[in-house]
Amino acid sequence: MTRPLVKIWGKRLVDARHLHERLGSKKDSSNWIEYKIKQGGFVEGQDFLTQMLKTPSSKGGRPWTEYLLSIDTLKYICKIGDTARGNQI
Repeated sequence: MTRPLVKIWGKRLVDARHLHERLGSKKDSSNWIEYKIKQGGFVEGQDFLTQMLKTPSSKGGRPWTEYLLSIDTLKYICKIGDTARGNQI
């Protein structure tokens, strides 16, 4: 059995950080996804969801935004990237 190229949550959402990693992008993941969202004109609640998370730590931790992408958004990002890995995904 082959392993999927990206992890799909509930068969409907993809973690943008995981996609970023699988595409092998060298850019910072938060800047990368924010740029891709702006570039594609994606709408929150329709094309992607966000969730504020905080690293558990006794010193507080730094919060970050997690992006969950729809399958159509994933496909678009992979297509506009025009890379062999994006086409494979």
